[in-house]
Amino acid sequence: MRNKSEITVQKIIKYLALTCITALSCIGLQKFCRSKTDGFAESKIHSDMQFHQEFQTSTLSVDELQKIDTILSQPFYYLGKGVQCYAFVSKDQKYVIKFLRLDRLCPSVLYSQISLPSFLKKIRDERVDRKFGELSRDFISYKIAYDLLKNYTGLEYIQLNKNGPINKKITLYDKINVLHEIDLKPLQFLIQKKADLFYVGMQKILDRGDKDKARSLITQLVEYLCLRSSMGFYDKDPDINTNFGIQDEVIMQIDVGRFRHDITRMDPQLYIDDVIRITDNFQQWLEARDKGLSDYLLSEIERIKLSKLKNNEHKNC
Repeated sequence: MRNKSEITVQKIIKYLALTCITALSCIGLQKFCRSKTDGFAESKIHSDMQFHQEFQTSTLSVDELQKIDTILSQPFYYLGKGVQCYAFVSKDQKYVIKFLRLDRLCPSVLYSQISLPSFLKKIRDERVDRKFGELSRDFISYKIAYDLLKNYTGLEYIQLNKNGPINKKITLYDKINVLHEIDLKPLQFLIQKKADLFYVGMQKILDRGDKDKARSLITQLVEYLCLRSSMGFYDKDPDINTNFGIQDEVIMQIDVGRFRHDITRMDPQLYIDDVIRITDNFQQWLEARDKGLSDYLLSEIERIKLSKLKNNEHKNC
């Protein structure tokens, strides 16, 4: 017969094994759910962020409020996620609402205020300051896109401070079609027109043989890139393939979170070089499909280059 000590040891081993299995199952379930939902959770779009005047936008008119209310009076369905946002597309496929992933950049008040030894407090405070710096750069970029480049970014509305004028709940369906009723009042989000990705939209136009429209879009792209630079703004992530789109056959910048201000970029001799670099992959893409359109892109860059440099010479006279 086994003695009591052997029985006790076996019970402990069984208990530890059961605990490990339970813990591993919970971890596995959590990873499974995250993979199925793409990591989206309502908690990830809420924050303890305080009001900041520098992030405040202009007051909406009655007509603008009515338009936003109409846009939001329909369900939105999960579209995807980026580094900065979770995106949902409207039922009518005309708009996208982007919820900022503030769990990445905005530590909770508790985390910021909890008492720590001095050396840990220094590390914590440096991390909080660094994260707020990243958040501030992103939010200022959204303001640039909305206040100064609205016609080129398709933004209908941005709310960067909580408790804005949109007092409404909307219906979201996540990646696994679970319904969420979301109160927009305490959230930070963007509403933007939906566009085809740039190459997808351009390929549709090429497929129907509309070279006049293709040339128009090429001109729009080059002129927009030059205009943006002439205003002193550049895009830290200027990938045309992922960051630009075509909406109703008009060029639109989809990713609006990487604008930076740099007055040196206002020099035509510098920003024309930027335009050549940014459009290089597009030029190669065109060349593989239509040599004439590839040549047209290069000629448009050269045309605008000569025009801008000539105007710059007149200003310096």
